[in-house]
Amino acid sequence: MSRKKGYPIPGSMRRKGKGFEFRFQVPAPDGTSTRSASVYASTEAACIARAREVLARIEAELPARDSAESFDALVNTWTKTWLPHQGRRQSTVDQYETLVRVHAVPVLGSKPIKSVKPSHLRELLAGVERSASTKRSLYAALADVFACAVTDGLLASNPMRQVKRPAQAQRVERDLTATQVRDVLVATERHRWRPAMLILATTGLRRGEALGLTWNDVDLDAGLLWVRRQLVRTSKGLEWGPPKSRSGVRTVPIPPVVVAELRAHKTSQNRARLSAGPLWHDLDLVTTTDLGGMVEPRNFSRWYATIAEKAGLPDTGMHALRHYFATVAIGEGGSPVDVAKLMGHSSATVTLNLYANAIEEGQKRSAAAVARSLGMG
Repeated sequence: MSRKKGYPIPGSMRRKGKGFEFRFQVPAPDGTSTRSASVYASTEAACIARAREVLARIEAELPARDSAESFDALVNTWTKTWLPHQGRRQSTVDQYETLVRVHAVPVLGSKPIKSVKPSHLRELLAGVERSASTKRSLYAALADVFACAVTDGLLASNPMRQVKRPAQAQRVERDLTATQVRDVLVATERHRWRPAMLILATTGLRRGEALGLTWNDVDLDAGLLWVRRQLVRTSKGLEWGPPKSRSGVRTVPIPPVVVAELRAHKTSQNRARLSAGPLWHDLDLVTTTDLGGMVEPRNFSRWYATIAEKAGLPDTGMHALRHYFATVAIGEGGSPVDVAKLMGHSSATVTLNLYANAIEEGQKRSAAAVARSLGMG
Protein backbone atom coordinates (compact mmCIF):
# COMPACT_ATOMS: atom_id res chain seq x y z
CA MET A 1 0.00 0.00 0.00
CA SER A 2 1.34 3.46 -0.94
CA ARG A 3 2.08 5.87 1.86
CA LYS A 4 1.13 9.49 1.21
CA LYS A 5 3.41 11.93 3.00
CA GLY A 6 5.67 14.78 2.12
CA TYR A 7 8.97 13.85 0.46
CA PRO A 8 11.76 16.14 -0.83
CA ILE A 9 10.88 14.77 -4.28
CA PRO A 10 7.19 14.52 -5.23
CA GLY A 11 6.17 10.88 -5.37
CA SER A 12 4.81 7.92 -3.45
CA MET A 13 6.52 5.32 -1.25
CA ARG A 14 5.39 1.78 -0.61
CA ARG A 15 6.66 -1.41 0.95
CA LYS A 16 8.30 -3.80 -1.49
CA GLY A 17 9.46 -7.11 -0.04
CA LYS A 18 11.83 -6.31 2.80
CA GLY A 19 12.44 -2.77 1.57
CA PHE A 20 10.73 0.13 -0.14
CA GLU A 21 9.81 1.32 -3.62
CA PHE A 22 9.63 5.03 -4.44
CA ARG A 23 7.76 6.14 -7.55
CA PHE A 24 8.29 9.60 -9.00
CA GLN A 25 8.23 11.52 -12.27
CA VAL A 26 11.26 12.19 -14.46
CA PRO A 27 11.60 14.18 -17.72
CA ALA A 28 10.81 12.11 -20.80
CA PRO A 29 13.38 11.87 -23.62
CA ASP A 30 11.36 14.34 -25.75
CA GLY A 31 11.90 17.03 -23.09
CA THR A 32 8.26 18.13 -23.18
CA SER A 33 6.62 15.56 -20.89
CA THR A 34 7.35 13.28 -17.95
CA ARG A 35 7.34 9.58 -17.34
CA SER A 36 7.16 7.42 -14.24
CA ALA A 37 10.30 6.00 -12.64
CA SER A 38 10.89 3.75 -9.63
CA VAL A 39 13.81 3.12 -7.32
CA TYR A 40 14.24 0.43 -4.66
CA ALA A 41 16.17 0.42 -1.38
CA SER A 42 16.09 -0.99 2.12
CA THR A 43 15.01 2.31 3.70
CA GLU A 44 12.90 5.31 2.72
CA ALA A 45 15.91 7.61 3.02
CA ALA A 46 17.96 5.40 0.69
CA CYS A 47 15.10 5.45 -1.85
CA ILE A 48 15.05 9.25 -1.83
CA ALA A 49 18.85 9.32 -2.26
CA ARG A 50 18.59 7.03 -5.29
CA ALA A 51 15.80 9.12 -6.76
CA ARG A 52 18.00 12.22 -6.42
CA GLU A 53 20.79 10.36 -8.22
CA VAL A 54 18.45 9.42 -11.09
CA LEU A 55 17.28 13.02 -11.48
CA ALA A 56 20.85 14.33 -11.35
CA ARG A 57 21.94 11.89 -14.07
CA ILE A 58 19.05 12.90 -16.31
CA GLU A 59 19.83 16.57 -15.72
CA ALA A 60 23.42 15.85 -16.81
CA GLU A 61 22.08 14.10 -19.93
CA LEU A 62 23.29 10.72 -18.70
CA PRO A 63 21.28 7.48 -18.67
CA ALA A 64 18.92 7.34 -15.68
CA ARG A 65 20.35 3.94 -14.79
CA ASP A 66 23.29 1.90 -15.98
CA SER A 67 22.27 -0.97 -18.21
CA ALA A 68 21.92 -4.56 -17.01
CA GLU A 69 23.06 -5.77 -20.45
CA SER A 70 25.72 -8.47 -20.18
CA PHE A 71 29.36 -7.78 -21.00
CA ASP A 72 29.20 -10.45 -23.69
CA ALA A 73 26.27 -8.69 -25.39
CA LEU A 74 28.13 -5.36 -25.20
CA VAL A 75 31.18 -6.93 -26.84
CA ASN A 76 29.02 -8.23 -29.68
CA THR A 77 27.63 -4.74 -30.24
CA TRP A 78 31.10 -3.24 -29.99
CA THR A 79 32.58 -5.55 -32.62
CA LYS A 80 29.73 -4.94 -35.07
CA THR A 81 28.85 -1.27 -34.73
CA TRP A 82 31.78 0.47 -33.03
CA LEU A 83 35.19 -1.16 -33.39
CA PRO A 84 35.35 -1.29 -37.22
CA HIS A 85 34.36 2.37 -37.56
CA GLN A 86 36.96 4.19 -35.43
CA GLY A 87 39.53 4.70 -38.18
CA ARG A 88 41.96 2.09 -36.88
CA ARG A 89 44.10 -0.19 -38.98
CA GLN A 90 42.56 -3.60 -39.65
CA SER A 91 45.42 -5.30 -37.80
CA THR A 92 44.57 -3.24 -34.68
CA VAL A 93 40.86 -4.04 -35.03
CA ASP A 94 41.69 -7.75 -35.22
CA GLN A 95 44.04 -7.55 -32.25
CA TYR A 96 41.54 -5.70 -30.03
CA GLU A 97 38.73 -8.14 -30.76
CA THR A 98 40.95 -11.18 -30.18
CA LEU A 99 42.31 -9.85 -26.88
CA VAL A 100 38.86 -9.03 -25.52
CA ARG A 101 37.32 -12.35 -26.56
CA VAL A 102 40.26 -14.41 -25.28
CA HIS A 103 40.96 -12.63 -21.99
CA ALA A 104 37.89 -10.59 -20.96
CA VAL A 105 34.78 -12.43 -22.18
CA PRO A 106 35.58 -15.67 -20.27
CA VAL A 107 35.88 -13.62 -17.06
CA LEU A 108 33.13 -11.01 -17.46
CA GLY A 109 30.88 -12.62 -20.09
CA SER A 110 27.51 -12.89 -18.31
CA LYS A 111 28.15 -10.09 -15.81
CA PRO A 112 25.81 -7.06 -16.18
CA ILE A 113 27.90 -4.13 -17.33
CA LYS A 114 26.41 -1.94 -14.60
CA SER A 115 28.08 -4.30 -12.09
CA VAL A 116 31.55 -4.19 -13.66
CA LYS A 117 33.72 -2.18 -11.28
CA PRO A 118 37.25 -0.83 -11.76
CA SER A 119 38.42 -3.42 -9.22
CA HIS A 120 37.12 -6.23 -11.46
CA LEU A 121 39.04 -4.81 -14.41
CA ARG A 122 42.25 -4.36 -12.40
CA GLU A 123 41.99 -7.99 -11.28
CA LEU A 124 41.38 -9.10 -14.88
CA LEU A 125 44.46 -7.29 -16.18
CA ALA A 126 46.61 -8.54 -13.31
CA GLY A 127 45.64 -12.13 -14.13
CA VAL A 128 46.69 -11.95 -17.78
CA GLU A 129 50.07 -13.66 -18.05
CA ARG A 130 51.24 -12.03 -21.25
CA SER A 131 53.83 -9.43 -22.22
CA ALA A 132 53.53 -5.84 -21.03
CA SER A 133 52.73 -4.64 -24.55
CA THR A 134 49.90 -7.19 -24.85
CA LYS A 135 48.44 -6.11 -21.51
CA ARG A 136 48.61 -2.47 -22.59
CA SER A 137 46.76 -3.35 -25.79
CA LEU A 138 44.11 -5.24 -23.79
CA TYR A 139 43.74 -2.18 -21.56
CA ALA A 140 43.14 0.01 -24.63
CA ALA A 141 40.67 -2.50 -26.06
CA LEU A 142 38.66 -2.65 -22.82
CA ALA A 143 38.59 1.13 -22.59
CA ASP A 144 37.19 1.13 -26.12
CA VAL A 145 34.50 -1.43 -25.25
CA PHE A 146 33.21 0.71 -22.38
CA ALA A 147 33.52 3.91 -24.44
CA CYS A 148 31.03 2.27 -26.79
CA ALA A 149 28.68 1.66 -23.85
CA VAL A 150 28.92 5.27 -22.66
CA THR A 151 28.30 6.63 -26.16
CA ASP A 152 25.28 4.36 -26.59
CA GLY A 153 23.81 5.56 -23.29
CA LEU A 154 24.25 2.25 -21.50
CA LEU A 155 26.66 3.58 -18.86
CA ALA A 156 27.15 6.99 -17.31
CA SER A 157 30.92 6.66 -17.14
CA ASN A 158 33.75 4.46 -18.35
CA PRO A 159 35.04 2.25 -15.48
CA MET A 160 38.42 1.94 -17.25
CA ARG A 161 39.09 5.58 -16.36
CA GLN A 162 39.71 4.42 -12.81
CA VAL A 163 42.15 1.70 -13.91
CA LYS A 164 45.83 2.49 -14.34
CA ARG A 165 47.30 1.47 -17.67
CA PRO A 166 49.91 -1.31 -17.31
CA ALA A 167 53.45 0.00 -17.36
CA GLN A 168 55.48 -0.36 -20.53
CA ALA A 169 58.29 -2.86 -20.13
CA GLN A 170 61.78 -1.51 -20.60
CA ARG A 171 63.02 -2.96 -23.86
CA VAL A 172 66.38 -4.67 -23.52
CA GLU A 173 68.00 -5.01 -26.91
CA ARG A 174 70.79 -7.47 -27.62
CA ASP A 175 73.27 -5.51 -29.68
CA LEU A 176 74.57 -7.15 -32.82
CA THR A 177 78.12 -6.53 -33.89
CA ALA A 178 79.06 -5.51 -37.43
CA THR A 179 80.61 -8.96 -37.90
CA GLN A 180 77.37 -10.68 -36.90
CA VAL A 181 75.31 -8.57 -39.28
CA ARG A 182 77.78 -9.27 -42.10
CA ASP A 183 77.59 -13.00 -41.33
CA VAL A 184 73.80 -13.08 -41.61
CA LEU A 185 73.91 -11.07 -44.84
CA VAL A 186 76.45 -13.49 -46.30
CA ALA A 187 74.07 -16.32 -45.42
CA THR A 188 71.37 -14.71 -47.59
CA GLU A 189 73.44 -14.66 -50.79
CA ARG A 190 71.66 -16.00 -53.89
CA HIS A 191 68.27 -15.89 -52.15
CA ARG A 192 65.50 -13.78 -53.67
CA TRP A 193 64.78 -12.17 -50.30
CA ARG A 194 68.34 -10.94 -49.82
CA PRO A 195 67.52 -7.39 -51.03
CA ALA A 196 64.94 -7.06 -48.25
CA MET A 197 67.57 -8.10 -45.71
CA LEU A 198 70.00 -5.51 -47.09
CA ILE A 199 67.33 -2.84 -46.85
CA LEU A 200 66.51 -3.81 -43.26
CA ALA A 201 70.15 -3.72 -42.20
CA THR A 202 71.11 -0.47 -43.95
CA THR A 203 68.00 1.70 -43.74
CA GLY A 204 66.33 0.86 -40.41
CA LEU A 205 62.98 0.01 -42.02
CA ARG A 206 60.50 -2.17 -40.18
CA ARG A 207 59.76 -5.64 -41.55
CA GLY A 208 56.32 -4.72 -42.91
CA GLU A 209 57.69 -1.56 -44.48
CA ALA A 210 60.43 -3.44 -46.31
CA LEU A 211 58.04 -6.15 -47.52
CA GLY A 212 55.56 -3.51 -48.66
CA LEU A 213 58.01 -1.66 -50.91
CA THR A 214 57.16 -1.50 -54.59
CA TRP A 215 59.53 -0.53 -57.38
CA ASN A 216 57.56 2.68 -57.67
CA ASP A 217 58.74 3.49 -54.14
CA VAL A 218 62.41 3.13 -55.14
CA ASP A 219 64.51 5.58 -57.17
CA LEU A 220 67.71 3.71 -57.95
CA ASP A 221 69.24 6.67 -59.82
CA ALA A 222 68.73 9.02 -56.88
CA GLY A 223 69.52 6.32 -54.29
CA LEU A 224 66.29 6.93 -52.36
CA LEU A 225 63.25 4.98 -51.25
CA TRP A 226 59.89 6.21 -49.99
CA VAL A 227 58.07 4.48 -47.16
CA ARG A 228 54.37 4.91 -47.90
CA ARG A 229 52.81 1.71 -46.62
CA GLN A 230 53.52 -1.58 -44.90
CA LEU A 231 52.49 -5.15 -45.56
CA VAL A 232 50.34 -6.60 -42.77
CA ARG A 233 48.44 -9.78 -42.03
CA THR A 234 44.84 -9.13 -40.95
CA SER A 235 41.64 -11.16 -40.67
CA LYS A 236 41.07 -10.24 -44.31
CA GLY A 237 44.40 -11.70 -45.41
CA LEU A 238 47.62 -10.03 -46.53
CA GLU A 239 47.10 -6.40 -47.41
CA TRP A 240 48.80 -3.04 -47.53
CA GLY A 241 48.23 -0.77 -44.58
CA PRO A 242 49.52 2.66 -43.59
CA PRO A 243 52.85 2.98 -41.75
CA LYS A 244 52.83 2.70 -37.97
CA SER A 245 52.32 6.46 -37.56
CA ARG A 246 52.16 9.60 -39.66
CA SER A 247 55.90 10.10 -39.16
CA GLY A 248 56.36 6.62 -40.65
CA VAL A 249 55.78 8.12 -44.10
CA ARG A 250 59.32 9.16 -44.98
CA THR A 251 62.18 9.29 -47.48
CA VAL A 252 65.23 7.16 -46.74
CA PRO A 253 68.60 7.10 -48.57
CA ILE A 254 69.90 3.79 -49.94
CA PRO A 255 73.65 3.05 -49.78
CA PRO A 256 75.30 2.65 -53.24
CA VAL A 257 76.18 -1.00 -52.62
CA VAL A 258 72.52 -1.76 -51.94
CA VAL A 259 71.46 0.20 -55.02
CA ALA A 260 73.74 -2.05 -57.11
CA GLU A 261 72.20 -5.20 -55.64
CA LEU A 262 68.70 -3.86 -56.19
CA ARG A 263 69.49 -3.24 -59.87
CA ALA A 264 70.67 -6.83 -60.26
CA HIS A 265 67.65 -8.09 -58.33
CA LYS A 266 65.24 -6.15 -60.55
CA THR A 267 66.81 -7.69 -63.67
CA SER A 268 66.54 -11.18 -62.16
CA GLN A 269 62.95 -10.54 -61.13
CA ASN A 270 62.02 -9.41 -64.64
CA ARG A 271 63.36 -12.71 -66.00
CA ALA A 272 61.28 -14.63 -63.47
CA ARG A 273 58.20 -12.62 -64.40
CA LEU A 274 58.62 -13.37 -68.12
CA SER A 275 59.22 -17.04 -67.35
CA ALA A 276 56.07 -17.29 -65.18
CA GLY A 277 53.89 -15.57 -67.78
CA PRO A 278 50.23 -15.26 -66.74
CA LEU A 279 50.93 -17.00 -63.41
CA TRP A 280 52.92 -13.98 -62.19
CA HIS A 281 51.19 -11.68 -59.69
CA ASP A 282 52.03 -8.27 -61.10
CA LEU A 283 52.02 -6.25 -57.87
CA ASP A 284 55.27 -4.35 -58.59
CA LEU A 285 56.70 -5.57 -55.27
CA VAL A 286 60.43 -5.49 -54.60
CA THR A 287 60.27 -8.60 -52.40
CA THR A 288 58.01 -11.37 -53.66
CA THR A 289 57.13 -15.04 -53.57
CA ASP A 290 58.20 -17.32 -56.44
CA LEU A 291 55.34 -15.97 -58.53
CA GLY A 292 55.41 -12.30 -57.59
CA GLY A 293 52.95 -12.45 -54.71
CA MET A 294 53.08 -10.82 -51.29
CA VAL A 295 55.47 -12.40 -48.80
CA GLU A 296 53.81 -13.56 -45.58
CA PRO A 297 55.62 -11.54 -42.85
CA ARG A 298 55.70 -14.54 -40.50
CA ASN A 299 57.34 -16.67 -43.18
CA PHE A 300 59.96 -13.98 -43.68
CA SER A 301 60.64 -13.90 -39.93
CA ARG A 302 60.98 -17.69 -39.80
CA TRP A 303 63.39 -17.57 -42.73
CA TYR A 304 65.44 -14.90 -40.95
CA ALA A 305 65.50 -16.96 -37.74
CA THR A 306 66.83 -19.95 -39.70
CA ILE A 307 69.64 -18.09 -41.41
CA ALA A 308 70.51 -16.18 -38.23
CA GLU A 309 70.87 -19.47 -36.37
CA LYS A 310 73.09 -20.89 -39.11
CA ALA A 311 75.20 -17.72 -38.97
CA GLY A 312 75.64 -18.18 -35.22
CA LEU A 313 73.68 -15.08 -34.17
CA PRO A 314 72.10 -14.93 -30.73
CA ASP A 315 68.31 -15.26 -30.57
CA THR A 316 67.61 -11.57 -31.02
CA GLY A 317 64.73 -11.39 -33.47
CA MET A 318 64.58 -9.32 -36.63
CA HIS A 319 64.14 -6.05 -34.74
CA ALA A 320 67.82 -6.34 -33.82
CA LEU A 321 68.71 -5.22 -37.35
CA ARG A 322 66.71 -2.02 -36.90
CA HIS A 323 68.38 -1.52 -33.54
CA TYR A 324 71.78 -2.08 -35.14
CA PHE A 325 71.09 0.56 -37.79
CA ALA A 326 70.03 3.18 -35.23
CA THR A 327 72.91 2.44 -32.89
CA VAL A 328 75.53 2.73 -35.65
CA ALA A 329 73.88 5.83 -37.15
CA ILE A 330 73.97 7.60 -33.80
CA GLY A 331 77.47 6.32 -33.02
CA GLU A 332 78.71 7.78 -36.30
CA GLY A 333 77.47 11.21 -35.34
CA GLY A 334 73.88 11.20 -36.57
CA SER A 335 71.71 13.59 -34.56
CA PRO A 336 68.69 12.14 -32.71
CA VAL A 337 66.44 14.32 -34.87
CA ASP A 338 67.89 12.96 -38.13
CA VAL A 339 67.89 9.37 -36.91
CA ALA A 340 64.29 9.74 -35.69
CA LYS A 341 63.26 10.84 -39.20
CA LEU A 342 65.05 7.88 -40.79
CA MET A 343 63.49 5.43 -38.33
CA GLY A 344 60.00 6.89 -38.62
CA HIS A 345 59.81 7.63 -34.89
CA SER A 346 57.04 9.99 -33.80
CA SER A 347 59.61 12.33 -32.22
CA ALA A 348 63.29 12.62 -31.37
CA THR A 349 62.31 11.96 -27.74
CA VAL A 350 61.45 8.38 -28.67
CA THR A 351 64.88 7.98 -30.24
CA LEU A 352 66.58 9.52 -27.22
CA ASN A 353 64.78 7.13 -24.86
CA LEU A 354 65.45 4.03 -26.95
CA TYR A 355 69.08 4.71 -27.79
CA ALA A 356 70.32 6.70 -24.80
CA ASN A 357 73.41 4.48 -24.41
CA ALA A 358 74.46 4.92 -28.03
CA ILE A 359 74.00 8.68 -27.75
CA GLU A 360 76.12 8.79 -24.59
CA GLU A 361 78.91 6.81 -26.26
CA GLY A 362 78.79 9.13 -29.26
CA GLN A 363 79.08 12.15 -26.99
CA LYS A 364 82.11 10.61 -25.28
CA ARG A 365 83.80 10.02 -28.64
CA SER A 366 83.08 13.61 -29.66
CA ALA A 367 84.58 14.94 -26.46
CA ALA A 368 87.67 12.74 -26.94
CA ALA A 369 88.04 13.96 -30.53
CA VAL A 370 88.03 17.59 -29.37
CA ALA A 371 90.65 16.77 -26.74
CA ARG A 372 92.83 15.09 -29.37
CA SER A 373 92.57 18.14 -31.65
CA LEU A 374 94.05 20.15 -28.82
CA GLY A 375 96.85 17.69 -28.26
CA MET A 376 95.35 16.62 -24.97
CA GLY A 377 94.61 13.00 -25.66
